[in-house]
Amino acid sequence: MTKLADGNDILTLCEVFIGNVLGAFITPALLQMYMRGTWDFGNPSHQTDGTQSIQYLYAQTMKQLGLSVFIPLFVGQVVQNIFTKQTKWAMQYFKLGKVGSFMLLLIMFQSFSTAFYQNAFNEVSHASIIFLVFFNIGIYLFFTVLTYLYARPYIVKLLLSTEPDENSTTVYKYCYKIFRPFYYNRKDTVAIMLCGPAKTAALGVSLVSSQYGAHNPKLGIILVPLVLYQAEQVMTANVLVNFMKKWIHAEDTKADDEENQLEQSEDQASQDTTAEGSSNEIRHEIIYHGDVDKR
Repeated sequence: MTKLADGNDILTLCEVFIGNVLGAFITPALLQMYMRGTWDFGNPSHQTDGTQSIQYLYAQTMKQLGLSVFIPLFVGQVVQNIFTKQTKWAMQYFKLGKVGSFMLLLIMFQSFSTAFYQNAFNEVSHASIIFLVFFNIGIYLFFTVLTYLYARPYIVKLLLSTEPDENSTTVYKYCYKIFRPFYYNRKDTVAIMLCGPAKTAALGVSLVSSQYGAHNPKLGIILVPLVLYQAEQVMTANVLVNFMKKWIHAEDTKADDEENQLEQSEDQASQDTTAEGSSNEIRHEIIYHGDVDKR
């Protein structure tokens, strides 16, 4: 999506890697924090085969994520950096980019298949499904706006609008150097906006199945919000991509217009200087010939 919007796709790759690593540790901890008290029935430690320890859940999560996410990612980075030319040729010749998209579709298909096989959409009420659909869209848009506000904080632009010069104070120079980089350009902002609310299907399914069990009879119901969010985030992002792309290129158009105006001003100044020089030469010629005639 970031590439379609002409955003910073390299920043997106960094975010996906960091998010996948941190998500593997943070998500189980959040579930243990919130699934307590009246919500204890949803705690992953209470499975059909008995109560499992937190250490066991983390071990299962790390095992499955390691085999499905971390090890393939590590091997891919090693191969890409050692065999750069061969990797580039294989990516182009075998269309591996499309293979990755196809694998992502298979993961989503597997999630939908599990939900339908266990009659999850029949067991969940229609009111809950409708609520989830609109709630997912709302939360996606909310986090998109929130990430935009974090990526381009107005207070930074307001207080640090101009670059420091020799007349600037030392405090202003240090503040500009420290805080101004947190006001991201438009390409980086689009990458952040598309990564912030997005949820990786491969990581989400692996986290759910590793904690609740791949053969849990309620796994389909647990996957319903995830599979709905996956489909809705793709559709919503496809709508937003066009606006984001126009927003990015609007800055380029503005910069080109300013550059053209500057070039026109320089050309006009050059023409004025040339015309002024020609006028001076003509004036000197007239004065010279006048002096000659007088003599």
